[in-house]
Amino acid sequence: MRPEDDNRIYDFGCGLTDLAKEVVANSDSGLRNQYDVSEFIEKTSRFGPKWVAFHGKEAAKAVARHLQKRGDIHLGIQPWQIGPSKVFVLPSASAANRDASRLEGKVDRLEWFRELAESAKPGGDI
Repeated sequence: MRPEDDNRIYDFGCGLTDLAKEVVANSDSGLRNQYDVSEFIEKTSRFGPKWVAFHGKEAAKAVARHLQKRGDIHLGIQPWQIGPSKVFVLPSASAANRDASRLEGKVDRLEWFRELAESAKPGGDI
């Protein structure tokens, strides 16, 4: 798919949204204060995608806390769900994640996207 095809994403059992609706610049400074976790969980439960993929751990941590899920957030499939949706955490695009030591056993970020693709295939749940 290309970015202009994003209106078809739900055809594949996925959805696109964000937690911070009022932020226009890409900055971590104060971003957590802008998260609307309740609305995100409500929409996820209502639309019921098979998977929710977080692009980075921070938003996943905020949702996990709201759902009272304990434990560390790691890259990959999480042991908790949002409604009917399985949760996968991908490494963020931060320059810090170019160092393989931060990729939890993968050589590069693309390997995590491949794992998500394999997991999301019918019968591909790891």
